[in-house]
Amino acid sequence: TLTNANTIIDLRGVEDIGTYVLAYAYANSNITGNIDMSPIKKLTNNYSCEYMFQSANIDSVDLSGLEIVSGISSLYGFCMNSTLKSVNLSKLKTITGNGRSSSAFSNAFYGTQLTEVSFDSLEEILSMTGSAFTSAFFNCRQLKQVNFPKLKVIEYLLNDSYGQMFGNCYA
Repeated sequence: TLTNANTIIDLRGVEDIGTYVLAYAYANSNITGNIDMSPIKKLTNNYSCEYMFQSANIDSVDLSGLEIVSGISSLYGFCMNSTLKSVNLSKLKTITGNGRSSSAFSNAFYGTQLTEVSFDSLEEILSMTGSAFTSAFFNCRQLKQVNFPKLKVIEYLLNDSYGQMFGNCYA
């Protein structure tokens, strides 16, 4: 449920987001508070949540149901330059490309107020042919820790997949 005093969009029963469906949906908007996207289990479509909360005044995003990200740029710029302080990605197990440049988490949390991010269940990053985490946490000046406790496989990474992942972070 995305809320701003009232429910704006209810995601109950939605397991995947279609191509461009939520891209730029709340970018530069007045949406505030905590965002519950926990029903989403996978992002397999291209650009589904690209720049969704760019520059929004949000505190947290719950993506605790998300298990796989495989669409091109699914979370590209997701919360870029927002006031985001926490994100729950506790069930995310796999990030995979689909034959082209994926940019799965590129710029996803760029310039946010995150202090810690944990990819608790992430086991594999597969067939990435692009910028998997390029600038993912760039300019996150309060970021102290990013955890990948179960990561076992990183496969086929090309094209600066992690370039500037933590660029300009001072914490």
